[in-house]
Amino acid sequence: MTNNVINLKKKIKDFKTEGIKFSVSGREILPYYDIIDFLKIYYPFINLKQIESSFGSTYIPSDLYGGRKYNPEKSFTDGHIAKLAENNINLSLTLTNHYFSPDIYEKSKYLLEKYHKAGNSVICVNDELAKQIRIDFPKYQLRASIIKNINTLKKVEENLEIYDFIVIPMDKNDDDEFLKSLPEKKKIMLFANASCAYSCPTRTCYKGFSEVNRGGDQVNLCSRNKVDRLNMGLVFFDVLKFRDMGFDYFKLVPLKQYKTNDVIKFYSEKRLKQKINFNEKNMFYLCSFPKSGRTWLRFILANYINLYFKTDEKINLNNMFEFIPNNIYGGQKGFARFRYYNRPEIPLILSTHEKYNPNIFSEKRIIFLKRNPLDTIVSYYFHIKNDPGYRGNISEFIRDKKFGIRYLKRYYKLWEKNLNNESLIISYEDMIDDIESVIINVLNFINIQVDNEILKESINNSDINNMRNSENLVKIPDMNESAVRVRKGKTNNYMNYLSEEDIKYCNDILDVKLHKLLEK
Repeated sequence: MTNNVINLKKKIKDFKTEGIKFSVSGREILPYYDIIDFLKIYYPFINLKQIESSFGSTYIPSDLYGGRKYNPEKSFTDGHIAKLAENNINLSLTLTNHYFSPDIYEKSKYLLEKYHKAGNSVICVNDELAKQIRIDFPKYQLRASIIKNINTLKKVEENLEIYDFIVIPMDKNDDDEFLKSLPEKKKIMLFANASCAYSCPTRTCYKGFSEVNRGGDQVNLCSRNKVDRLNMGLVFFDVLKFRDMGFDYFKLVPLKQYKTNDVIKFYSEKRLKQKINFNEKNMFYLCSFPKSGRTWLRFILANYINLYFKTDEKINLNNMFEFIPNNIYGGQKGFARFRYYNRPEIPLILSTHEKYNPNIFSEKRIIFLKRNPLDTIVSYYFHIKNDPGYRGNISEFIRDKKFGIRYLKRYYKLWEKNLNNESLIISYEDMIDDIESVIINVLNFINIQVDNEILKESINNSDINNMRNSENLVKIPDMNESAVRVRKGKTNNYMNYLSEEDIKYCNDILDVKLHKLLEK
């Protein structure tokens, strides 16, 4: 066996050799990172034009993910994927779960359909899954994962009958005779660098991640403390030598350096601040107390903007934040996810539950969404009960100083004092009674022309059944799994949950009517 590990500093130019292409891991991506900044900073030793694809998971969940424990926070957003495509970089889905069943496959069809286009690929461990994808989604290129441990000539030949590309395990990078013997080297991918998997004799964690991602207990754990191995850290291989053998395609894992994330965040924030300043002339705030019907309103507006401006998306409860984000920077909901800073005709609508703050909202154009306070407080109770976990009953909740009806009243009073004639006040009850009129008012306020056909289609796409179906496929980011965002969609539903005594208590607190906001 030959040791083909090299010193990157001495051979860094080799990685930029013309004709060498890479598929790079996106495992460290975060929703608010600029994907191109991410690639340049995590892979500084290659040129951007050498990156053929980036592999990882997306914000759309699937029991078929493997290789790592699925984390939507460290997954590609549609904004990331669109930016990759703009730079001629394809998406490679890591559907490397060991386990396959027709039910699991059926649930993952939404994911497969969404990214099914020429150039994109799927990495598989399970051959049954690969064969089914070949039939149903023929545009995907199929890649056999390193996890399959294709480490003999016979295995290579067998897998070439199923897959378009085969990834050879990292430890075989040191077996020159084996590498030279491989047929169809243009269909073989080697790892150009490696971390713990290179020296791990068992790789049991891969199956363990499959167990977790399909919803089970992790039985197969990392063997680091059980089996002796040489801990070499992140190593790099002699890609020029491999190129001379006939190999052109390589995979890369990220080079994480000191404060790498801080550097990406700095550049991403700087870039974003410039974009926000550019959009200030077409910026609005959507303000409401929690559980006032904001999700429904946002879903309709995202659908309308998508259709009117022909952005060609299928709106769900996750990617709607790429159209109407929250008024925070990071995470999966923040304004770093807004995709259309380069299209000033598309308004930036920042959504928030914040109480009135003159430093933020003074002289800004505000859409304020109100709702019957008793319905609001009941819905808020069920929201808080699930996430983060309020322990009291509903009667205790409405009397709670932190969450209850007094808190709601303070919130509304502060906003009532500071809304002006240039603000647009709408109500959930009006949305229930005449949703078209409400949306027309909002569209006029945000300076988007009303198209009646698009309006009807947007409302139809956003009915409660469609939203529930969306929630079953793709949940709102950062939500507790037991929490449900789309609940009843009714008015005066509080009477089913509050006693007469509770209702009297709330009405006594609310007896000083706020003429704009607390009218029922």
